[in-house]
Amino acid sequence: AIRVIVDTVNDCYATLGVLHASWKPLPGRFKDYIATPKPNMYRSLHTTLLSDTGIPFEVQIRTGLQHIWAEIEHDLGYKSKFGVPREIRREFSKIAGLLEIADDEFVQVRNGMSQYVENIRDKIIHGEAKDLPLSVISLTEYIHNNQKMLEYLENMARIGEADLNIISPESYMDRLSWLGIKTLGDMERLLEDNKEMAYKMEEDALADIEIEVFLSSVGLRYLCRAELLRRNATREQIVQFFRLTEKKEGKAERMADKLLSYKA
Repeated sequence: AIRVIVDTVNDCYATLGVLHASWKPLPGRFKDYIATPKPNMYRSLHTTLLSDTGIPFEVQIRTGLQHIWAEIEHDLGYKSKFGVPREIRREFSKIAGLLEIADDEFVQVRNGMSQYVENIRDKIIHGEAKDLPLSVISLTEYIHNNQKMLEYLENMARIGEADLNIISPESYMDRLSWLGIKTLGDMERLLEDNKEMAYKMEEDALADIEIEVFLSSVGLRYLCRAELLRRNATREQIVQFFRLTEKKEGKAERMADKLLSYKA
């Protein structure tokens, strides 16, 4: 049989749906041991499908925790009930119950996280997100769903005649934190105060080169650098900012000098 190991029970049934939509399931060969576990607490979905060449094959779908239990019970099953002490079997039964509870808790966590992200997205779309704390999740949703941010990034890509590729902003969280950007409202002010200078920096950077893809993280880069100029940050402060990511000797100093040339 083919085994498919997924994260949660919900993923088990979602995977089953994909498989049944991709290959023809054989009637009477589907077993739901998740809804109705075996007496030994084995939990899994079993289905038999017909391959493109007409050969039937079985697929077992289970979570990682269910797979761990299946492997333990498989090893235990090689011993007769008379060969395994009752106390040990009792402990195995406890473990089986705990694994089932853990699977259910994982589903709750996944659902809770999905709802959390959905709530953030809804607030951003309706302009009610200014007080939301800045995090990787909130900033990601802001980049994807705030029209002003999207317009800015699209304009930046257009300057380079490139395709926009939105990626995770995680690598810029420490720099935004250093600048004191704590909420999405702060992020909105950062954008409004610095987008024109960011456009100029992008034009200068691309004066002698061509790009095919513009990464959204580059848009954040120019906003942060423009903010340093707007604040009239000292050379020492700018060097400190660049040292957040640049560890090579002297590079942060050279980058600071280049940025300060915009003041000249």
